[in-house]
Parts: sequence; C-alpha cells; structure tokens
Amino acid sequence: MTLGDRLLIVAILISSAIAALFIYLKPFNKELINEQTVIISCKGAVIKKVTLSEKRHGKTFNVMGRIGLVTVETLGKQIRIQEAPCHDRLCIRQGWISRPGQSIVCMPSELLITIEGNSPVDAVTR
Repeated sequence: MTLGDRLLIVAILISSAIAALFIYLKPFNKELINEQTVIISCKGAVIKKVTLSEKRHGKTFNVMGRIGLVTVETLGKQIRIQEAPCHDRLCIRQGWISRPGQSIVCMPSELLITIEGNSPVDAVTR
C-alpha cells in the first residue's frame, strides 16, 4: 500500500463517519424544523406567542379580548379556546387546531389564534 492508498482509505472512513452522524442526528433536526408557533392577536396587534411541542403538558392561560377575558388551552401540539365571553361561542365549538395554517377566530372579542410553522406536506394531489 502506498501513502496515497492510505490517505484515500482514511478520507473514505472520515466521510462515512460524517454521513452516519448526519443520518443519526436527522430525527433531532426534524423536531426543530417542525416546531410550531401560535400567534395570538387582538385587533391586529400580537398579544402572545406560544411554542407548541408534544412534550408540553396541558397549559391554560387568559388573553384579554375586546369584550373580556378569553381562556386558551394548549395540550401537546394542539390549542383551543376553552372559554370566551361571546354569546354564540363559535370559537369554542371550533375545537382543537394543530396544523400550521389553521386558525381560530372570535369575532366579538376580535381575537385571532393562528398556528405558524413548517408543514410536513406542501400539497396533496390526486
């Protein structure tokens, strides 16, 4: 074996180790890419930002809307309006949302809850 052969073997081993490391760490990077942020706004102004993660246990917090306090609940990667002072309660009936692009609107409170983040699927065609 010449010196060039040895260098080639070492270079192949190092590049294989680096490739194996990237393949091994890919699930951890996937969690960071799929992180979802909830934007809660009232009258166009951002009131609160919340990060959703599957490791998060249920959390409830209050947000001030135009007509009163709105109770918002998170559970894992889901969010919903639990209580609202509006009379029709359509925002409560909408239930849980969990995918980027989904939103909940409470018109009487002028409250908007939107999930932002990277969606795992861009489009579905048939």
